[in-house]
Amino acid sequence: MQITARESGQFELKVRDAVVLLGTNLSIGDYVLPGPGEYEIAGIMAEVTAHTVRFVVDDFQVGFLRSAIQKLPDQELEQVGNVDILFAPVGFEGSSGLTPKELISLANQVEARLIVPIKMQENTKEGLQAAFPQAEVISSPLKITRSQLPEEGSRILVFD
Repeated sequence: MQITARESGQFELKVRDAVVLLGTNLSIGDYVLPGPGEYEIAGIMAEVTAHTVRFVVDDFQVGFLRSAIQKLPDQELEQVGNVDILFAPVGFEGSSGLTPKELISLANQVEARLIVPIKMQENTKEGLQAAFPQAEVISSPLKITRSQLPEEGSRILVFD
């Protein structure tokens, strides 16, 4: 899978047969996911809830937090399940998005192996690096395989 950071906090996941766009609008290829439900498009499974999206893409379990909710309802947390990669909006005091501490807590709940904080409009790459000093700064696009996932614990990736 190839992950590309796009403008305004959007990410593109390129897989064999399709492109998944994570952002304000969620899409698989040309199909925009209209709202909560289960979808299968181009071999990609998507489960959309009010606050989350869970994709099965190229043997990866990918979670995307659609809104900056501090604690997911138990039902949604169960639907997301464990994920390999978690994308979530991060803000700072008094702004939209999860705080860095809230993101780490959520990532631990879903046992994310890679955590990708999504820059909100008020954030900068430098702000994310300061909030997550342990993060690896990654250039876009990033090609990743399952063998590159950490076996234990998690890694935080901040895209250039």
